[in-house]
Amino acid sequence: MIVIDLLGVVLLFGFAFLLPGGLLSRLLIPDATPSERFTISGVCGFSLVPLLLYLATTFTNRPLTPGVMLVGSLALSAGLFAVLKFNGRVDPIDPRAAGVGAAVAAGFTLLLAASVQPIGGVDLFATIHHCMYVMVMYAIGNDPSVGVPMYDGISGQVIHLLSHHPHDPVNGLQGLFGEQRPGNVAILAPHVTLFGTLGWLTAPVYASVVGAAACYCAARELGASPAASAVGVGLGMLGLHSFLGYVINENLFGFTLMAVLFWIGVKKQLRAEWLVLAGLVAAHGIGVRYTTCLFWPALAWRFARCSEVGRPALRAAFWGVPAGLVSIPWLALNVAMLDRVFAHPAVALNLDDTVVTNRLFGMSFQFKALNWPFAEEVVRAPWNAFPTSIWLGLQAVQDFGAIVCALGIAGLVGLWLRDRSAALFALAFGLPHLLAIDLLENLNRAQITYVLLGAAPLLVCAALALGGLFEGEVRRARITSAAALGVVLLSTWTMRLVDVPADRRQAGEAGEVPVQESLRRALTTPRLLPMVAPIKGARLAHAAASVSNQHNRSAKRRSRSGGVALMVPFGREEATDWSFPVVGRPLREAGDPFRTSQGLHTIALALPAEWVTVDIQAIDGNYEVRLTDMGRGTVVVHDFTLIIHGWARSTESVDVFWNGEPLPVRFEQTVEDHEWRTGITTNYPAPVVGFVEVPYTVDLNTYESECGYFTFVGDGGGGHRHAWDGARTGVLRVPRGFVADRAIFLPNPWCRSGPPQPGAPYAEAVGPFDPSTPLQFTIDRTFPARGGGWLEFHDPPRGP
Repeated sequence: MIVIDLLGVVLLFGFAFLLPGGLLSRLLIPDATPSERFTISGVCGFSLVPLLLYLATTFTNRPLTPGVMLVGSLALSAGLFAVLKFNGRVDPIDPRAAGVGAAVAAGFTLLLAASVQPIGGVDLFATIHHCMYVMVMYAIGNDPSVGVPMYDGISGQVIHLLSHHPHDPVNGLQGLFGEQRPGNVAILAPHVTLFGTLGWLTAPVYASVVGAAACYCAARELGASPAASAVGVGLGMLGLHSFLGYVINENLFGFTLMAVLFWIGVKKQLRAEWLVLAGLVAAHGIGVRYTTCLFWPALAWRFARCSEVGRPALRAAFWGVPAGLVSIPWLALNVAMLDRVFAHPAVALNLDDTVVTNRLFGMSFQFKALNWPFAEEVVRAPWNAFPTSIWLGLQAVQDFGAIVCALGIAGLVGLWLRDRSAALFALAFGLPHLLAIDLLENLNRAQITYVLLGAAPLLVCAALALGGLFEGEVRRARITSAAALGVVLLSTWTMRLVDVPADRRQAGEAGEVPVQESLRRALTTPRLLPMVAPIKGARLAHAAASVSNQHNRSAKRRSRSGGVALMVPFGREEATDWSFPVVGRPLREAGDPFRTSQGLHTIALALPAEWVTVDIQAIDGNYEVRLTDMGRGTVVVHDFTLIIHGWARSTESVDVFWNGEPLPVRFEQTVEDHEWRTGITTNYPAPVVGFVEVPYTVDLNTYESECGYFTFVGDGGGGHRHAWDGARTGVLRVPRGFVADRAIFLPNPWCRSGPPQPGAPYAEAVGPFDPSTPLQFTIDRTFPARGGGWLEFHDPPRGP
C-alpha cells in the first residue's frame, strides 16, 4: 500500500510542480544545457508556479485546496504547452538529467527525514505552535466544517485541523504577517495542500535540490570539474542543514533563491531571458526575507556589465521591471499591516522587545540593537558569548567544519587570481548582507541562520578549491588551502581569549551577567567536517506513515474522538464558529496516556452516544460547546475528545451543552505562564482525567539564574512548558498520564525566551511524573555545539 501511496505522491508532485516548472523554464530559457535545464525547471516549479497559484487564491479570498492547486497547475501547464507547441520549442526530456535529479532528491529526502531535526519532530502540536506553520494552515483552509488532515506521530492517527478565520484583510492572514514573511507561505502551502504532513518534508527537499543544483551550475561555470562541484557543494549542503538546525527554516528557501541569483550572476554569457528570470526570482526573495534586497546591488553591477544585452537602460529594464512588478504584492502587504510601504514589522511593532536607541554622529534612531559604530564600543548581546560578527564565524566552523570554511577561503583566493571580475561579484554579492547581520546584536540561535541567505559563494568557492587540489596549479592550491585551514583553526582557538562587554542597552534587569564559559568553550572548539546527526529510525517511520495521509476532507466525514483540533484565529476578538461530526471511542481509564502539549486546551467528555455533531462558538477565549446525539440512541458511554489550539490566546472559559441542556464539567488549567496555559474541560472523575502536582527541587550547582523554564518531552514529541521563577523548590502542575518521559530544565539568567545556544547548561529528570516521585534537577549538562537539535527539547542529548 505504501508503494502505491508513494507513486501517488510522485505523480502529484510531477503534475503540480515539475510539469509546469519544466514548461515554464523552456518558455523563459529556450536554450540550456541539461544541468541548466534541470536547475531552471526546478526553480520555476519551486518558486514561480506556486507563487502564481498562491497569489491568485490569496487575493481572491479562496482557500488553496488540492483541487484548486491541481486544476491551476494543469491549466498553467496546458497554456504553456500550447504556446511552446506553437513556437516549436517542445523538446524531449533529457533522461540523464532526470535520473540525476531523482538520485539527488532521494538523497536529500533520506538526509532530512532521517537525520535533520524537524521543528516539532513527530509532535503535530509542537509543530503548529510555530507561526510559519499556522500561516500555512490558515492559507490552505478556512471552513467551519472541513479540516486539513495532518498525521500525528504521538497518537498515531490523523488529526483534522479546522481553521475558520476572517477572509479580510489579505485572506485573514494580516495578523500573522508581522511574524513571518508571506513569500514562505507561497512555497510551503502548495506542498502541504497536496501531501499533508509529508508536505513539510517535500518543500525543504525541493529547496535543497534546487539550491544545490544552482551552486553546482555556478561552480561548473567558474571552471570546477563535475566531481569537485558535486563533492564540494554536497559537503556545503550538509553544513548548511546543520547550521539551519531544523527542517522548516525559511532561510533555506531564501538560500535557494539567492543561490539561483548567484549562479545567474556568474554566468559568462547572459541574454535577456536570463535577466528576466533573475528579476522574477529576486522579487520572490523579497517576500521570503526583506533582507534579500541587499543582494540586488551586486546583481545590478553585474548586469550593467552585460554587454550581450543592448544598452544599460534596456538591461536594467529586463530584470528591474519584473523584479519591481512581482515585489508589489509583498509591499502591498506592508501597507495592509503597517500603513507604510517600506517597514519591517519586528521593528515598527517591536514584536520581540529588542528595539533600542542607536546613535551615530550625534543622531539617534530606534531600531534593533546595532553594534559599533552605532554603539559607543564593540559589545555583545548579554545572552551571547561573542559579538555577532565573531559568533557567525565560530558557528560556521562548528556546522560547516573548518575544512569546508578553509576551502571556501582558498577558493575565493584562487578565483581572485584567475578571474578578478567573478571574485569581485562574489564579494559584492555576499558582503552587504553579511555586514548587515554582523551589526545586529540581539540575535538568538534561530535568528543567526539569516546569514545563510548568502551562503552560495561559500559552497561554490569550496568546490573550486577542492578541484584545484587535484588539477591546474595544484601546488599553489594546496598551499593556499593549508594556509587557510591553519588560519581558521588558529583564529577559532584564539577567540577563547576574547572578552567583549555586554550591551547595556539590552541588559535590562539582568544587569552585568558574566559570559557562560561553557558557551565560549563550545564555540571555540573547532570541528573539521560538517556535522551530521545520527539517523533516527523513528523519524523515517514517521515520514513513511505520513505518506498515507491523503484523507477525505468532506464535511460529512466523521472524525474519530481526539481527531479534531480547532485552530483559533490569530488576534481575532469577534465570534468564530465550527461545526463537525465526531465518532466516539472507548472510555478513558485511569492510567491511559493523555495527549496534550504546550498551550492546548483539551475537552474530554464521557457521553452516552455513538456519534455526535459538535457546534462551537468562540469569542475572545470563551467557548460555547454544543454536542447533539446523532445516533439511534444508546446506553453505552463513549469518549468524545476535542482539542483547542488557541495559538496566542489561552482559553478563559468553556460552557458545554448536551442535547441542548447544560452539562456539568470541570474546568482546570496550569498556572499562569504568559499565554501558554494548558487546560482541560471534562466530566470524567479526577483519577481518570485531570491535573496532578509533581514536587521538584532545583540545584543550580555553580550557575546563577532566577529565570528559566521546564519542558516535559518524549521520544516522539514535546510540549507542556512551565515557567520557572527562581524558586529552588516547588510543584509542577501537569496532566495526569500525559505523554512524556523526561523533563528538561533550562535556566536563563537574562529572563529572555529563545532556543538554547551551544554550551547552554541544562538539567534533565526522568519520569514517571507522579506526586509521590519528586523531581530533582541538577545543572550538570550542556547543549552540544551541533546543529539539528538545538531548537526543540524533544530530542535533547543524553550524555553530560
